[in-house]
Amino acid sequence: MIQSEHDSQDALSSPLLSTPNSASRARKEEVALFFLFGIGSTIGWTALLSSVVFYTATLGTSSYIYLNLAVYVPLFPITFAQAVLDLKYDKQYGSLNSFWYRGTFGFIFTVLTCLTIPFVSNKLLPLLITSVLLGTSSSILHGTAKQMASFIYPSCGRLFAATTAGMQASALLVYVISWKTGFGSSENSENIILFYELIAVSVGLCWLAFQLLISYSCDVTVSMVRRDSTIGSLSNLSLLDDQTERTENRESAQALFDDNADVEEISFSQLWTNSWPCCLSLSVTVGSSIAVSSWFNRVQSSDPSNLSLPRVLFYTRLFADFLSRPATSFVNIQKLSLKVVNFLACARLAFLPVFFIYTEKQWIPMSDISIIFGVAVFAFSSGFVATACYQLAPDFLPLNQKQNAPKQASLLNVCFSVSIILGLMITFILVKLGE
Repeated sequence: MIQSEHDSQDALSSPLLSTPNSASRARKEEVALFFLFGIGSTIGWTALLSSVVFYTATLGTSSYIYLNLAVYVPLFPITFAQAVLDLKYDKQYGSLNSFWYRGTFGFIFTVLTCLTIPFVSNKLLPLLITSVLLGTSSSILHGTAKQMASFIYPSCGRLFAATTAGMQASALLVYVISWKTGFGSSENSENIILFYELIAVSVGLCWLAFQLLISYSCDVTVSMVRRDSTIGSLSNLSLLDDQTERTENRESAQALFDDNADVEEISFSQLWTNSWPCCLSLSVTVGSSIAVSSWFNRVQSSDPSNLSLPRVLFYTRLFADFLSRPATSFVNIQKLSLKVVNFLACARLAFLPVFFIYTEKQWIPMSDISIIFGVAVFAFSSGFVATACYQLAPDFLPLNQKQNAPKQASLLNVCFSVSIILGLMITFILVKLGE
């Protein structure tokens, strides 16, 4: 059931996050909850794709690129729909209710698909259909998390860094579950049901973190009310009076509302004009990263008996990407020139021909340590540049348009999803050319 206004008002009195923060820095509690939200949005498809050794042995080498396509292709229609339709529903039902509904639906559907996967893992077509459904629900959570992180604290990059770090940190949790159950490191299907059951439980726990975030964080509630005021929704405006009465800092809570009274809503074409450098760097970065990662099951080890190298590369990429997200918190991204970010995005592309030549032509001496190190550096730079693009983008909005940050985040999400598809298509073409 969609959260009611009465429930939201009761939530404001919770001691978890008892006073709204008008400062630009997010609290540790909110950072932690956004981190868990990020984990829940990607752990489903991470669990599926981490079993590269099992699915390659069971369904064939080409199956891995098809699984990548099935998981990631829903990102584009979902992010496009969120960009076009979310504002309409936010106006109609209020931001708090609409975000609650999207998040809850995404988590519940992700749990159901994770529980289904073990029973369709021996046949490619049923597995692909289930993977598309998993990709759809995960894409909803992926877009919702990034949208929320973009406007709760418009001038703070900690929430977005925490969210995207969580999206990559899901690999660590998947690895622990895989290690404990013994599934995923070989072609053996033993404990596959237990593996996905534990993944489903993890998604459920992340859903609880989402509920805490959206129901008990005063700053989230005030930010939702503030956003409703800028988009013309009256659903939750009465919560502002309740919020200011329940906190010691009434003036700060009111300021969050008043500072956004004169906000100009702009079109996507105008957003593109302001944001295209970030969009371009993001697309180049994400597309190249996906092109490499979807090829991991074709990388041969220097030791013919070692069949686990693809899995090692998979986790190396995600762990290095994860470390790069909090690294942006130690760098003043706002003072970092976009030209530097664009240069890093383009410089990374030099790794692509080296990687594919190493994999296919074997003109380069084989070395497991070298390829692992190369993937780690490539992935770290990928995560750093992608996060920097999201954090820098709001700086290109005029002052009276800052509350268009969620809409701008939707535009970046669309570019993100398009670049994933393009990266997968490059890999798919290379697969077909090699057959």
